[in-house]
Amino acid sequence: MCRLRTAQLPSRGDVITAPTAKVHALLESSPQGLRVEEARARLDLFGPNIVARFEPYPLWRIALDQFVSPIIYVLLAAALITLLVSDYKDTVIIMAVVVLNAAIGFFQEYRATRAIEALRRLATPIIPVRRSGVVEQVPAEELVPGDVVIVEAGMRAAADMRLVRAVEVLADESQLTGESVPVHKVAEPLADPDTLLADTVNVLFAGSMVVEGRGEAVVVATGARSELGKIAQVVAEVKPTHTPLQRRLHRFANLLAYGTVLLAAITMGIGLAVGMAPMEVFLASVALAVSVMPEGLPIVVTVVLSIGVRRMAARNVLVRKLPAAETMGSVDVICTDKTGTLTQNRMVVRTLLWGPYHAEVAADAPLSCPQVQLTGGTTCRVDEPQVLESLRKLLRIAVYCNNAEYAHTDAGEVTVSGSPTEVALLQAAAVLAPELLHQRDSSRPTSEVPFSSDRKFMATVQRRESGELALYAKGAPEVILPRCRYQWSPERDEAEPLDEERWLGVVARMAQQGERVVALARREWDRPAVQAGEVTELMLCGLIGISDPPRPEAVEAIRGCRQAGIKVIMVTGDHPVTAAAIARQVNLLDDEVPIEAAPDTCVVNGAQLLAMSDEELEARLDRVCAFARVTPHDKLRVVEALQRRSRVVAVTGDGINDAPALRRADIGVAMGMTGTEAAREAADVVLLDDSFASIYKAVELGRQMFENIRKVVFFLISSGAGEVIALLGALALGWPLPFQAAQILWINLVTNGLQDVALAFEPGEEFLVHRPPHGLRARILDRIIITYTAVVGILFGVGSLAVFHYVLLDSDGNEALARTAAVTTMVMFQVLHVLSCRSLVTSVFRLPPLSNPLVVVSVFMGVGAQLLFVYWGPMQRVFGTQPLPALWWACIVALSVLGVAAVELAKAAVRSAKWHLQR
Repeated sequence: MCRLRTAQLPSRGDVITAPTAKVHALLESSPQGLRVEEARARLDLFGPNIVARFEPYPLWRIALDQFVSPIIYVLLAAALITLLVSDYKDTVIIMAVVVLNAAIGFFQEYRATRAIEALRRLATPIIPVRRSGVVEQVPAEELVPGDVVIVEAGMRAAADMRLVRAVEVLADESQLTGESVPVHKVAEPLADPDTLLADTVNVLFAGSMVVEGRGEAVVVATGARSELGKIAQVVAEVKPTHTPLQRRLHRFANLLAYGTVLLAAITMGIGLAVGMAPMEVFLASVALAVSVMPEGLPIVVTVVLSIGVRRMAARNVLVRKLPAAETMGSVDVICTDKTGTLTQNRMVVRTLLWGPYHAEVAADAPLSCPQVQLTGGTTCRVDEPQVLESLRKLLRIAVYCNNAEYAHTDAGEVTVSGSPTEVALLQAAAVLAPELLHQRDSSRPTSEVPFSSDRKFMATVQRRESGELALYAKGAPEVILPRCRYQWSPERDEAEPLDEERWLGVVARMAQQGERVVALARREWDRPAVQAGEVTELMLCGLIGISDPPRPEAVEAIRGCRQAGIKVIMVTGDHPVTAAAIARQVNLLDDEVPIEAAPDTCVVNGAQLLAMSDEELEARLDRVCAFARVTPHDKLRVVEALQRRSRVVAVTGDGINDAPALRRADIGVAMGMTGTEAAREAADVVLLDDSFASIYKAVELGRQMFENIRKVVFFLISSGAGEVIALLGALALGWPLPFQAAQILWINLVTNGLQDVALAFEPGEEFLVHRPPHGLRARILDRIIITYTAVVGILFGVGSLAVFHYVLLDSDGNEALARTAAVTTMVMFQVLHVLSCRSLVTSVFRLPPLSNPLVVVSVFMGVGAQLLFVYWGPMQRVFGTQPLPALWWACIVALSVLGVAAVELAKAAVRSAKWHLQR
């Protein structure tokens, strides 16, 4: 029978403050581990150690989702009406559009789902566990509270475990806490039961990776009770939001539905007023309503998004759902992770200081092939032989007092292993003094004081080429400096009294630049062995600053985001000082803000955020450039605060701790290379190269998509407006209708079926990335499109009606010929109108004709189809048309060109008023 009940599980505060000797008692376990029978009973009680994850949508659900759209609802209603009035041709066309639209959307989402599934890690980890005094390999899902786990390097923790023995344990918790640097773990109890997650150094959390060291730990929480499980529960409770495009299409569909009903009512009223038969009026109303219904819009929107998705994929951006593609163009705030997104996720040497010398080091090549270049010095030329020789002496300490491994394989590749700090030191030495690495391979230390989180330094005794012994020490400046009595003068190669105040000031300045500072020291030694307490009377030789450098492309992308009116906020688990330094390096922090004041003015840490009310947080958002030391709940709270201010928020992340915010954001962007499965499944978009520059490019492409959708809407609505004005004008004047129902269908088919799709392939325009983000405020029908539509609708309607009336009079009342001329006029208006719709701002005469060859092809195809409509016998019989004389063709074409000129004049007015740069 299981002795431990769920209600008896110790609290987190009890676990982290309990003395090591009492941890086993808290979990009713022992150093020998649980008995096998007890472990089985606890597995039945607590359940498998499994964290719930998102399961992919079944295919039927993906297919069903394609029909969940307000515009689709309107089209289905229109199809039903045409079916009731036996207008089967319209019914078939509308349903074909609906089905084709669903097929394209289904295919894209299915492909994205398959790509995400391919990224999943399917292996179940095996954990070494002591049970009944015997160590056995247990599947991670069978761990239970009270199990004694053998901690070893390379192991990924599968549950929350309190350490009871730790020997130099170093854990990477970046996927959980956001802390980019591995954390030293200890077995000693903590004093504060409310210690923050990132500072709980005596617990290994589920999802963390043991980088170095060994020890033992007792499982204290599994499955949903672990910190990882709690995050998964938060993610499950967070409801995803509708994308801005979905909201705009919903508003547009409602407007369209109301407008169609109103138009039908107006048509009925006018028809009855002029004495038309009720059934004739009803059929005219249905024909008119169907004529203005932009049945091609859903499929064109899908085509626009599919093209954008394909262009994004070429930029290493994988979009999981089509509407999410356009959302990138609506974003006005990006909450971005730091490590691996803004930075390169690798530690490199940035600064070397020894004696009076100072050198900056640039490293922007891959880890396997570092290319380090000295870029400057403050007091000398860094390429002088004397200076380089003194630099080699400094690096000798970094190389010999180092446990990382750096080797070349038979294939010529470089392999590195060890702590990031020590690896960075060896990489710098590999370029600046490669002979030191060869000498290190043949000369190992005679004694070593290993690094520990308590001592914060390491020391080695090394025999030099002369045969004499030397003591080398490397560690944190606050520990090494008190152990130094002298400082090295490299010009004279001798010791001089230590100027501790100067070095402490230098360390502070380097820390403000976001660098981890390593102090290097040495002294003469007279025996092969050394103890930790003997590492005194040292000579300080210099300091080396190490940091995770920013991605160069991220710096440029952030500059582009600021020019585009997008606010970028860094959200990280790092220390506020580090966050402020990185913010300055990537242009998030304004130059006028002193770097020493940034952690207090522009950076908010987790403790400050916890003390803020929601109102205080919202008031502070405009001044904040970074949030540091944040928890998953903090990140989620920041996103919700931004959304309450009507901001469209994109969130980037790679860790388990990012999943709730990724799901809640308007668009979640996960890292595909380094991201966790939880982050990828919670996100809408996955970056295949983990680069912030790809996010910026996705924003640019998203804006292009929205603009192309607006172009298509303008084309469809303005063309429909022309038909409506012509028909209503004829009804009001008591004239015969200029278009029959079948002819209205032909107009929509020959124009809306070709030109609108061609507009979906328009390339982007430069001004799009320089105007403020449209966010949630932008509407598909804004004042630009409404103005253009009024101009075009009146011109098309009046022009077609005028041609109809003139031909009717000139041909002694030949309605068939007059309707042929009216239909041809409307088709030619729309065929040439598509050229103007290529841009809502730029003149058609300034656009390269072949930048979108599909538009040119669609124009010729439209003209060719209309010639068949007018002159081909079978079509004459179907549509009741008659041949048009060449003179009338010339008049129709000339009149159509006036339509292009009218739009060009409207564009000039928009450019003059700068409406296109306003939101």
